[in-house]
Amino acid sequence: MRPLKFRFAGLFFLVFLAVAAKSQTGASIQGKFERTLQDYQDFSALGRSGSAFIDETTIASFKNLFEMDANYFWDLYPAEVQRIPHLLTIEEYVDRVQRVFGGRKPLISYGKHHLVLNSSGRTAIAYMRKSVYVQNKRDTTALKLNKTRLNLRLLLNVRKDTVLIQNITEDTRLARIRSLGVAGCWYFAGKISGGFFSNPVTGVNPEKIAGYSIGNQTGYQVGLNMDIRVNRKSVDGLLINVGLFYSRTGLTTRIDNYVHTSRQVFDPGANPFEITVFDRSSEVVEKTVLTGISVPVTVKWFIMHRLYLKAGPMFSLVSGISRAACTLSHTGGGKVMLVNELSLPETERKWFYLDETHEMDDARYGFFRSREIVPSASEQAASINVAMVFAVGFEARIGNFTAGIEPVLNLGLTQLTQRPGMADYNLDPAGTYCGFLQTFRSLRINSIGITLNIGNLFSR
Repeated sequence: MRPLKFRFAGLFFLVFLAVAAKSQTGASIQGKFERTLQDYQDFSALGRSGSAFIDETTIASFKNLFEMDANYFWDLYPAEVQRIPHLLTIEEYVDRVQRVFGGRKPLISYGKHHLVLNSSGRTAIAYMRKSVYVQNKRDTTALKLNKTRLNLRLLLNVRKDTVLIQNITEDTRLARIRSLGVAGCWYFAGKISGGFFSNPVTGVNPEKIAGYSIGNQTGYQVGLNMDIRVNRKSVDGLLINVGLFYSRTGLTTRIDNYVHTSRQVFDPGANPFEITVFDRSSEVVEKTVLTGISVPVTVKWFIMHRLYLKAGPMFSLVSGISRAACTLSHTGGGKVMLVNELSLPETERKWFYLDETHEMDDARYGFFRSREIVPSASEQAASINVAMVFAVGFEARIGNFTAGIEPVLNLGLTQLTQRPGMADYNLDPAGTYCGFLQTFRSLRINSIGITLNIGNLFSR
């Protein structure tokens, strides 16, 4: 018996030969389909290269590319109104070319084709773009040509050892991308809320502020959007709309009767003392600007020819800056105690009381009265903020140009800031300031706006 390793070597060699033979056969069949497609492009003008006229020899070569019962879409119409809804036999097609073009060759060019073979390798479908140039009879110079582009679908079969065309029809598949355009949205109304519609609740102690109010939220977003067809056979129908937008939102918050207190020790030298420090402002006006990048991913459905509904999530990466403006008094008063006597029993300590009128405002200790301050800080925004988008829109079309108007509602779903519900809100010193938005629990943004869309439609 032969050694086992020689048996495996022989088996591997046979497998290699079989794979190589199959690969060569596949390449040979592929080449036959490609040659037939090339012959079709060379002969479809029905005249020799370099000649301006149709000739019988080229017509015969053209007819030999087709099966006996082949059908052909009429793709050489000079104008859209001259389309023929039914397929023609090859004889009818050639006769019509001769009559329409008066014995002259039609001017034709082709783009790249896409060939798809079935698993058996005996049948293939080819997709190609055909451009037809026809003289514009209205042009007095007789030089201008009208260009018509068509997308063709060719069905080819292997008959014995030859590849023949069974039929040629118009490729009615639509482009996966329906449209691409620019959009801008102005949010003319909106509010900050703790839920979808509830008022936001701050975590700041009620003793620190008497109340607060939030003005109307306004803003805008601009960017690109794209419609993607779910069904490539439907001009409109169900679509997936995705976009990339820059957004900017502004809002104003007013805080009433702000008071912040703390016990501090001052050491002027001989008699260090402990005193209550007061930061007071009758009104703090805080303006916040939120900016970010938003990516909406929505479902868009045309319920009528030009009317559609749209809904889906929008993901945003948001950051912001808050800037407060107020007249602040930073004074010391209340119960003033000597530090040296803090170790004594409370009944033996010496102290005195300063009311609000007589509070210390000595600059040596950093105190001041009624000073204009403008602290600012960056908002700690969530890494990803999610909102739900609802819209109804109307789209007008002129050729491939589209223009649409779209009322839109955005409802916040997730917490806007990373540090919600903070209990502290400090204006002084400036380094301790943090925006008032950070004190809200379950902070969300809801807004109503109107969007203008301008784009271009793609058929292929």
